[in-house]
Amino acid sequence: MKKLAIITGASSGIGQQIALDLAKQDYKCLLLGRNITKLKNTETKCYQSESYMLDLTSEKQILTTTTEIVKVYLHSDFEHIVLINNAGIVERNSFVNTSIDSWKHQFQTNLFGPVLFTQKLLELLKSRTSSKIINISSTLGVKPITDTSAYSATKAAMNNWTQSLALELAKFNIQVNAICPGIIETPLQDFYQTQDKTLRQNLNSLQPLGRIGQSSDISAAVQFLADPNTSWLTGTIIPVDGGILLG
Repeated sequence: MKKLAIITGASSGIGQQIALDLAKQDYKCLLLGRNITKLKNTETKCYQSESYMLDLTSEKQILTTTTEIVKVYLHSDFEHIVLINNAGIVERNSFVNTSIDSWKHQFQTNLFGPVLFTQKLLELLKSRTSSKIINISSTLGVKPITDTSAYSATKAAMNNWTQSLALELAKFNIQVNAICPGIIETPLQDFYQTQDKTLRQNLNSLQPLGRIGQSSDISAAVQFLADPNTSWLTGTIIPVDGGILLG
């Protein structure tokens, strides 16, 4: 079976790890992101992958990119297609100090951009007997913490959208699920570059399973949902968080 994966935010962190792992499972990966240099670096590590410039804050760029992808792959011989909406940003601040522009920027990148991107790829996804959409959300969309009101709201909305879309697309046998990562060691996190061993130990000790997460933990969940044999699972919001939501 020929398999195609479309991955946003594939230049680093979780998105890059997803691409690397799916490429090992014989997926052709379409890598999308804002930094074409970093995307090309990922591309060199992924067999038969391609890079596309994509800024989710630009409606014009979304339309141009999706039109190109549909044109190239609508009548291709790929039998299994997986769309992974991974790209996102976080701008931490107290509610009183979070500007409306920050709210708009986070909603555009984390929700409205992925919504439009997905909408414009539906023709391609519907053209196969079974396609999948996997949204990378956050545990903060389930249980927010302080100074993340805008970001948490975007991810709560993504979770709800995931389930609404799952209902709507079930008749096309398109499975739609979301993964909610907990604290993952990626460049998106403030502590990523720290050499403070005490800080790392404290972060690890807060997790019921004793450690913060790695990109590979999220990629493993993506691989499970993307697998053609995972065929009766839709509308789920799956925490991959080392058990932090239990505490």
